[in-house]
Amino acid sequence: QLSPPEKQAAMYVALSTWFQEQAGDATSSQNALEAALAAEPANTVALLALLDIYKKRGDDARVAACLSAAGAATRDSELRVSYSLDAAEIYRTRLSDKDAAVEMYRRVVELAPTNRPAAEALADLAWEAKDWTTALPLFEGLAAGSGQGSAQSARQYQKAGWAAQMLGDNDRSRANYRNAYGNDPTYLPAILRWSALALAER
Repeated sequence: QLSPPEKQAAMYVALSTWFQEQAGDATSSQNALEAALAAEPANTVALLALLDIYKKRGDDARVAACLSAAGAATRDSELRVSYSLDAAEIYRTRLSDKDAAVEMYRRVVELAPTNRPAAEALADLAWEAKDWTTALPLFEGLAAGSGQGSAQSARQYQKAGWAAQMLGDNDRSRANYRNAYGNDPTYLPAILRWSALALAER
């Protein structure tokens, strides 16, 4: 049974459809959809209809906001990941809103810990922000999944080593530098930082 807000939202969605299909009034149709969301912010029908409108207009800020809201509202776990990841990409690449992007990437990683694109993006943003607590486990996980002996794995272990060092965990730092060296013995940044850490501890 629908609650009063759900009934009101459904009425506005139906009204929006009538404005669009019968009256050809796109503005009133959009207003009705926005009224539906005011009544029920998690109404996915209204959110997705507005998403289409904003996409056609190239309104990236509203597209990202709709995707974020849809990701929070839907019960389908795959759609939650998809909507949230799309929102994160728009926030990061088109709107340069790193805080909003981080929030969305975090949501994706919490929902799908094996989602590599989200983990890589969140790790890179955490690195830029010097958020070592976030960066450390992400780079360790990414490095472990990059394949033994790969240059990419060596770079990621090196970053994990530096993040651990910045957090004062020298044992974990050494382990990551050692893993970086094991994956690519020629990767100079890992060798230099491992050596510097050893000298500092003498």
